[in-house]
Amino acid sequence: MVIGIYIESYETGGVDSVIANKIKYWPKNDKFIIFYNKEYREINKILKPELKDKVKFIKLNIYTIESICHRFKLNKIKIFIRLLGVVAKYFFFIINFLNAIKILNKNKIESLFIHNGGYPGGLSTIPFALAFYLKKNKKSKYVIHSLPLKISYLNFFYEYLSDKLLSNFTQLIFVSKFSSALMFTRRYLNCNYKIIFNGSRIPDFKIKIKKNSITTFIYVGRINREKGILFILKNFEELLKNKINKFNIILCGKISNEVRIQMKYFLKNSLLKNKIKYYGFIKNKFVQKKISNADYLILPSIQIENLSMSVIESFSVGVPVIASNVGAIKEICGKNNGNILFNPESSNDFRKKIIKIINEDIKKRIYKKKIINNIFLKKFTATRMSKKYSFLIN
Repeated sequence: MVIGIYIESYETGGVDSVIANKIKYWPKNDKFIIFYNKEYREINKILKPELKDKVKFIKLNIYTIESICHRFKLNKIKIFIRLLGVVAKYFFFIINFLNAIKILNKNKIESLFIHNGGYPGGLSTIPFALAFYLKKNKKSKYVIHSLPLKISYLNFFYEYLSDKLLSNFTQLIFVSKFSSALMFTRRYLNCNYKIIFNGSRIPDFKIKIKKNSITTFIYVGRINREKGILFILKNFEELLKNKINKFNIILCGKISNEVRIQMKYFLKNSLLKNKIKYYGFIKNKFVQKKISNADYLILPSIQIENLSMSVIESFSVGVPVIASNVGAIKEICGKNNGNILFNPESSNDFRKKIIKIINEDIKKRIYKKKIINNIFLKKFTATRMSKKYSFLIN
């Protein structure tokens, strides 16, 4: 069987890791074609290096507001272009649909997965799903990695039509119960759905137990305003002022210009600057190893999070998580299993829990590692995830 995977991404993230793991651990000898956005230049960071010998990659011209802004470097007037896009969406839909028909005529696929961030997702994804249904009389699998959004009043009619269409020619897949529960925000969307947790590979190296008295916290992911990095830095500095200094912080990921400027200004005269190491973007194959050298993964998001891949990678190496209690984080981290949640609006709550972690003894940490690793093996392996996806199309 030839299976198509369609993505309209513009920058790399957890979705790429999920797709790579899904294909690498696919239980059958099927072939894959990845159709991707021409403007997705970061495909060379994860997907192509990891799948170059297993997958055929086809680059597409995709017509959306985002792609035009990327192509012609119009980000400074993006808001104005988006206002024009209220009308242009219908035009783009027709062009992307005809383009999809042409692509599907050239490349024969028998099943299709469309991987999106939130719902309704990229402007080109729905036309592609419709084209596949009309060609094959078969529903595509529409994977929602983030959260369904409320219908925009500005684009009400377009989104109403999208929901009605998708209800008839696709099956939705959510990666958490939390995100599936938000379907009620789209009252015109009425179709079957499944929940499949994302998965990571089982590490191919021995996990070491740290025995020094310095607690290392690591963050892995995009570093932008919504991820709450400045919140934790300010609070860690307060701890230093109170002579609580037995910790280090590791930051890994692509940093936005906004946060880069803010961090540079904040750390210029900060007590914290000698406590932080920044490694930038880390290749997917090195993420587990990097996390395994830490005591805790820290996820301080100030916006709603869905099923974070960095949390699952952390579980895979037995590293517990301290995270803000938002979105699906509570669902993933569970109760009484070594993970710690804090209120992202309370600095006091965060600092109390960091102090508690710093004072943990080694026996407790070893016990937590075993619990966390067992959770991973039961729920979040790439093998388990891939099997569930394969059942949907066989």
